[in-house]
Amino acid sequence: MRLIVVPLSLVKARQPPLSEIVAQFFVHMLLIGLPIAFIVRYFSAKRPRLA
Repeated sequence: MRLIVVPLSLVKARQPPLSEIVAQFFVHMLLIGLPIAFIVRYFSAKRPRLA
């Protein structure tokens, strides 16, 4: 399952410029998305799959 996550800092009363949206998206993916993905992959590889 793939999820699209929008950082809460993007939800504002005004429309932020596109460059700000792209910059915040990359920061969010580096600080939150990648560590979670690596942790999930690390622990799922160690557990044997049940048939």
